[in-house]
Amino acid sequence: MPDAEDAMVYWEVINDDAMPVLADHNQLVIPSTPYDGSALPGKCVLTPELEILHCWMGHGNETGFEAIVEHWNAAR
Repeated sequence: MPDAEDAMVYWEVINDDAMPVLADHNQLVIPSTPYDGSALPGKCVLTPELEILHCWMGHGNETGFEAIVEHWNAAR
């Protein structure tokens, strides 16, 4: 499990002050999600109700934005 030190190292590597990098000190988030044991994603898009819409690895945001638009269109 990534800890605060891992989060700091990752934040320094990506060198992007606009992107928050968090660590789950009490390891409560993953057991509360549908995580299936595969490689951990780098980012996830959540609804205001904290429903996971999409997760992906990498620094880009395109697939996240696509998931938001798809979810928004489906709700209309």
